[in-house]
Amino acid sequence: MEVHVSDGGPQAAADNRATARPADEHGRGGMIVAALTSQAGSGHESEDLIDHWASFDAA
Repeated sequence: MEVHVSDGGPQAAADNRATARPADEHGRGGMIVAALTSQAGSGHESEDLIDHWASFDAA
C-alpha cells in the first residue's frame, strides 16, 4: 500500500500555518514514517506544498 500526504514541508515559512507552532515541532514526521515503513520519500507537489509518500508492506 502507498500513502501520500502533502504539507508545507519541514521548515516554517512566513506564508504558511507552520509559523504558529514552536520550531521544535517541525520535521519529526519523516523520522516516524521511516521507522514504520518499507520505503518513503518526498517531492514537490506544487510551489507551496511538498508531497510525502510511504510504502507499507502487506501484512
